[in-house]
Amino acid sequence: MENTLSQLSSLMEQITQKQGSIALHAQNIQLAVNAGLDDEANGARELMTMFVATPADVWLPFLAAKENELADTMDGVKEIHELYQRAEQDYLSIPLLIKHMDFIMDHQDLFALAASGEDDDDADETSTTRQALQAIAEKAGSHLTQGHEVWDKWRDWELQLLESDSSPEQVNRLDAMFMARLQAPHSTHEETAQAYSTFNSTYRPSEDYEKLMIAVTKARSAAVKAWNARETGEISLKNASFSLDAYAEYLKDELRRLSQATRAPPPLRKGRKAPARNVQDEILARALARALHERAISAAASAVFANPYDTAAQTHLRNFWTSYAASLRNEITVPRVELGTLYRSTRSVPGSGDAWARYLRALERHAEVEGPKESVEEAFGRALEAGMVQDSAEEIVPLVQARADYERRRLEAGAEGEEASPADRLVSTLEGGIELVRKASKEGDTRLRLERYLSSVYEEMDDMEKAFETLESAAKAQQTSYVAWSEYLRLLGKADADKARTVFRDVAAKNLDWPEMLWEQWIQFEHVHGSVEDVEECLSRVHALNEKLVVRRAKEAEAYQSQYAATTTVIQEAQVDAEAMQVDAAPEQTGSVSRKRKAEDDANDVPSAGDPTKRVKIDETSLKRDRENSTVLVAELQDGTDEAALRQLFKDCGEIREVKVTPLPSGPVATVEFMSRDSVPAALTRDKKRIAGHEIAVHAVWRSTLYVTNFPEETDDAAMRNLFGEFGIVLDVRWPSKKFKSSRRFCYVQYTSPAAAEKSLCLHGRELAPGMSLSVLISDPTRKKERSDADANEREVYIAGLSRFTKRGDIETLFKQFGAIKDVRMSLDDKGHSKGFAFVEFAESRSAHSALTANNYELKSRRIAVTLADPRVRAKHKHDATGLGRKAGIKSRSVRLRGLPPATQEGLLQQALEKEIQGVKRVEVFVDLCEAVVELESQQVVGALLLRATPIVFQDHELSIVEDTGPAPGPKKPAAAASTSTAPAPAPTAFLPRGIISRPRAGLGSKKRVGATAVSAGAGIVSKATADAPMETDASTSTSAAADGAGKGQDDFRKMLGL
Repeated sequence: MENTLSQLSSLMEQITQKQGSIALHAQNIQLAVNAGLDDEANGARELMTMFVATPADVWLPFLAAKENELADTMDGVKEIHELYQRAEQDYLSIPLLIKHMDFIMDHQDLFALAASGEDDDDADETSTTRQALQAIAEKAGSHLTQGHEVWDKWRDWELQLLESDSSPEQVNRLDAMFMARLQAPHSTHEETAQAYSTFNSTYRPSEDYEKLMIAVTKARSAAVKAWNARETGEISLKNASFSLDAYAEYLKDELRRLSQATRAPPPLRKGRKAPARNVQDEILARALARALHERAISAAASAVFANPYDTAAQTHLRNFWTSYAASLRNEITVPRVELGTLYRSTRSVPGSGDAWARYLRALERHAEVEGPKESVEEAFGRALEAGMVQDSAEEIVPLVQARADYERRRLEAGAEGEEASPADRLVSTLEGGIELVRKASKEGDTRLRLERYLSSVYEEMDDMEKAFETLESAAKAQQTSYVAWSEYLRLLGKADADKARTVFRDVAAKNLDWPEMLWEQWIQFEHVHGSVEDVEECLSRVHALNEKLVVRRAKEAEAYQSQYAATTTVIQEAQVDAEAMQVDAAPEQTGSVSRKRKAEDDANDVPSAGDPTKRVKIDETSLKRDRENSTVLVAELQDGTDEAALRQLFKDCGEIREVKVTPLPSGPVATVEFMSRDSVPAALTRDKKRIAGHEIAVHAVWRSTLYVTNFPEETDDAAMRNLFGEFGIVLDVRWPSKKFKSSRRFCYVQYTSPAAAEKSLCLHGRELAPGMSLSVLISDPTRKKERSDADANEREVYIAGLSRFTKRGDIETLFKQFGAIKDVRMSLDDKGHSKGFAFVEFAESRSAHSALTANNYELKSRRIAVTLADPRVRAKHKHDATGLGRKAGIKSRSVRLRGLPPATQEGLLQQALEKEIQGVKRVEVFVDLCEAVVELESQQVVGALLLRATPIVFQDHELSIVEDTGPAPGPKKPAAAASTSTAPAPAPTAFLPRGIISRPRAGLGSKKRVGATAVSAGAGIVSKATADAPMETDASTSTSAAADGAGKGQDDFRKMLGL
């Protein structure tokens, strides 16, 4: 409890600094709720309602607590009613409106007294209640699918009054209610019409019934038409589970209808009367557009509160407010309505500089509107107090620009300030904004919007010295930005040509982001201000600088290409292409050790499932397989479509390698892979052909496949499918194998249609974690080399000869001068001292090449060697921590999984195992055996895993865990054959001590025994001694060893431990 209270106190301090942080408010509420602290939870909810717009999920429990506390007094009822009104101003919520109605109906007497401000019983309870209910119903009136829930509750209240008071006044009141409702589009207009029919037949003369119903049918025709036009959109929204993307699509359609309804009639020929504008359709379209914006904003706000770090929901929320503000700006809106809406937007997205800027401009535009409203200065101060815009330079700039515009217009109008002049306020606003931008971002504003603004203000004030200082400061802050220097030199050239020429000469040689643009400006400057000698010198210098730039860029390109060529060996090509194939589909290694070797020379070229650490030479034919370019996807198939029908359809297109049919809930889809990519164009001509009378769709598989990278390391297959599943049916997610590089973090997401892949590109740039912008691209095969991480070797340098006292910071300080450092890896001993070498990975390959100049540099009194990291060089570890050889050590830390499903992805299996097992280092799958070898951190982890009681289940397959003694044995050989062949593999002996099995004696005179077995304790590594000639054997010893070795297994070990 003390820890929880401490956390709550810490959150309160953070909220004081960032009042507009929805994430902090949500965390504050959740922490109190989880701790069962009701008072603190309600306090946290109330605090959130004070600073930001709050969704109904927070308001409803807070209001329920207030009702329990205050609803028995007149003042309490008044306070609760006002809280409901505040809640309804934040976001549209039908449950909240219904709850408000229930509260008023349950407390009619106290509510009437509170509303009228009287202390006696003379207040008109019914009239006061009716006005309140009507106001609530109007807020939900344009909600097409749920607005009837609120209106029906009001109608039932009025009908209940009619039962006791059937006066003509009450009948007419209800009649007017029905007529107004029937002229508003809503999903239950048929039920409303039926209720109106019942009302007329009960309370109206029978002779008037038909006339009334004809009139109402005509009156509601426009509303019915409007509903029919939107019914499809509502169905789509519901089918999409009211997702924010579905709301965005629906809004596009609604705004298109609004544009059509408000469009002026086209001009007609002379003498013809122009058609009248349908005012009713325009009014309905505007009301429905406003209501849909309110619904979309409410849904997005709830999503943001549920997950404050959901950047997609945040983006949708901002976009919805932007669209809403634009639609209000385009129509003749009551100023107070526009101001109220924009005020709400600043509470909803307090971190949006655009939202604040729109609100400030509206306050300035409607300055003459009477009534309570805050001033531009107050709104600007509230924006800064919220503490959210200061996090981003892009949000600060529009806010400061809006405030500066206001002050500039006041200055031009000759206004006078109470405390400071408009000129001083304008300058201080811009200077303060520039300071905020530089605090928010080290790079500042690359477009120098505020610096340019301030400089122009100083120019207008004839204070050129301040104008120079402003741009010079910007240039020094952004030394490699040609924009900053260009602006400074533009202004300097007008005032002091000689000084500008000197600066041009100095800056022209700097390593700018676009030096050619500055050179061009220098040349133009000399043409205007320079002498013949100045022009000639400028052209000569620019020519020399350009030649150096060309040579430098050519060397960088040449170095890049040469390094790439040097590292692209046969082994690396096999490794990279094997990884790519394992991403596209499961690996196709033979994994068999029972195959006879053809010759002694080929021993190293045969894949060995029993030894996963052995380098495998991949056959050239497998390297040529190109699934991504040679495969088409066939969709819109009928249930029951089989492989034979697909082969028949594509038989004339080329030789087919594989056909795979995948059943999905929406219908089966298939992939057809050809032996050659040249067959794909012919296969695409089968689009819109028919199989069994049903039209199919055929497209290249890469068009529906996305290459996704730069996501958080914890993102797994389920999270990826959930993220991309919003845009269409995900056929497959293919993950890379990590057996060559554990840091690989990308995947391929394949849809059943290219349209879904195109829609999902909106995820590109979304931050799934702070500082990690998701990269989503159509998987264009021509970009495959660019996307691979093979060039990581060209961005990495190897440093040797380090002092044992070298720290990571020493390396970073030395190498950061060559470019941005992505990672530094040092090898340390058990005391935390350097082992003498390290790796530095740069963000760009050219930085790594530049870092080679540090070779032979003296660091910590030691000369270091710096070279590019070569992946072909492997450390020759004679022994690992177990005292065994490297391969034997790896095998002692490995287990074998059996019973895998066919075509298992290594990357997907590793994800599943990492959730079940601690210390998974490497996974290698042998598809033809349905087995995998898993390398773990230590033998202790292996032992615990082998004794695991519960099985591991992967894709509905229960996996068996055994020691890594090789693949499962094949059929047993006859005894006679066995006696003349190699001795059979011994039983698992990883947990048997050395003494259990006798070891052969060594030295002169000792006799070697055929079939004698030496077991390395704890390693499970077996070596057999064989002889070329018959030798004498010690029968008793070999029999005892065989008996002990064969009789002890895992069951005996468990019995020994009492398990």
